[in-house]
Amino acid sequence: MSRLTSDIDAINQAISQNLVSMIASFLQMSGILLMMVLLNPALAAFTLLVVPVMFIFTRFIASYTVKGYRSLQKNLGLLNAVTEETFSGQKVVKAFQRNQSVIERFNEQNEAVYQAGVYANSYALLLLTVTMVMANLFVAVLAGGGAWLALRGIVSIGNIATFINYGQ
Repeated sequence: MSRLTSDIDAINQAISQNLVSMIASFLQMSGILLMMVLLNPALAAFTLLVVPVMFIFTRFIASYTVKGYRSLQKNLGLLNAVTEETFSGQKVVKAFQRNQSVIERFNEQNEAVYQAGVYANSYALLLLTVTMVMANLFVAVLAGGGAWLALRGIVSIGNIATFINYGQ
């Protein structure tokens, strides 16, 4: 029952917070991409060179992040179950003098939650760092490709600045 409640709460939080944000981000990214192609297709092509690299790196790290958060939810559900079971069976625990074993069981499960949390949050922070590095790579490729195109008279400096603004 505890795991079910915990999982439903996690799903509710994910839908209420992330779904709207994801849709808004998709629409914003589509609009920016459309404007880039309309402004200058050659410079938009340089922009699209970085996108597959960004996608591959973020997808790779995100898979570990998802795995970590699933493990965290599972262990948190088990910890809640241990806690609920202990409170509801407190008289039995005291009658059979099982206090120490109950405390040890709680500590083991609590440690599992801690380890899963460290794993999940480490990959989440790594994902954030990789995203920032990829954003800088995006700006570098855009500036380099834009400079090359500007030297050939294909694009203006204003277009490059606009694209860099779109990219951030």
